[in-house]
Amino acid sequence: VFAPDNLQMEKLSDNCDGCLNDTSGMYSVFGDAGTLLSSSELDGSPDAVWVVDFSSAAISSKDKSWEEGGVRCLKEKEKKVFSASCSEKYLSDKSSMSGIYLLFSRETGEQFEAYCDMATDGGGWTLVAVSAQNGNEWRWYDRAFFTTDRTTFGDLDDMQFVDNTFSTNYKNIGLHDIPVKDVMVRWASTLDSKWASYHSVSNGMNSLSGIIEATTVSACAAHNSGYPKTAGNDFGQLHSGTTGRYCGERLYFNLKDIDGDSSRCGLGVSSHSTYGPSFNYRNNDGNCTDGLNNPFDEPSYTGFGPCNSSPTTQMGATRNSTAWTGLGLSGSGERRTMKLFVR
Repeated sequence: VFAPDNLQMEKLSDNCDGCLNDTSGMYSVFGDAGTLLSSSELDGSPDAVWVVDFSSAAISSKDKSWEEGGVRCLKEKEKKVFSASCSEKYLSDKSSMSGIYLLFSRETGEQFEAYCDMATDGGGWTLVAVSAQNGNEWRWYDRAFFTTDRTTFGDLDDMQFVDNTFSTNYKNIGLHDIPVKDVMVRWASTLDSKWASYHSVSNGMNSLSGIIEATTVSACAAHNSGYPKTAGNDFGQLHSGTTGRYCGERLYFNLKDIDGDSSRCGLGVSSHSTYGPSFNYRNNDGNCTDGLNNPFDEPSYTGFGPCNSSPTTQMGATRNSTAWTGLGLSGSGERRTMKLFVR
């Protein structure tokens, strides 16, 4: 049972027989408002270290006992305190392993499960969103899922731990509630994967949702704007001519498709603009240069899925074979997955 410090336990069974080693019994954990959060059956295992004082209906300190009806019993269960992010968990225990953890939102008090990457680039990364090859939630019409719409979807049970891929889209409330300094993008299929981290994207005061919401929609970007890659695999270098697809490795949000023509910046939203994270991409524009002809051509091919010219269909890197292989990944892998982590 995981519980914050302010939770109380309520006894459900009455099998107390006076034996100090009698640790069987069903308990429920309740929040301040009496909402049932979770339950666990005590089985006498060594990790049972809950100690409950039912005379005051409150959690007491370890190794104390409680009395009820004149019978003295010892009921123990381990108390594990929630963390608000994987980073907070990792900072409190550097031995924490990658895996699924139960977190809570400091904004709302909600509990949620999240996958924590405790190994890559210093550890402490919380997975907050996934764009999967077969998903359809990350659409232009539903781009508010990145910002004001707190709807969550997907299931961590869908995650294959062999290659960390998903078959469906995923989002948890950490996208909206975890303060962010760093962002990591990971691309994975059943065959191979790559990752890139971006430090100091924010000052740790805003969530990723807040960062995206504060970024102008369909804004023209210069090649050296955006956020430079801090660590990770090579996936995009500056190219000339028709070689390469990703023009550099900087991370952007809410990019406009300008096809390398800066004169289009004064025009309205053009086709294949996107929302959320994306990268500078060359599709039918001839050059990736560090000059005036910065392509930003079809950025929706590199993102999570929103595309203004196909508003009811999820697009993005997992759906576009050319963009996927442009990362240097195999085009034949199944369960293509693009994941967003925050720290």
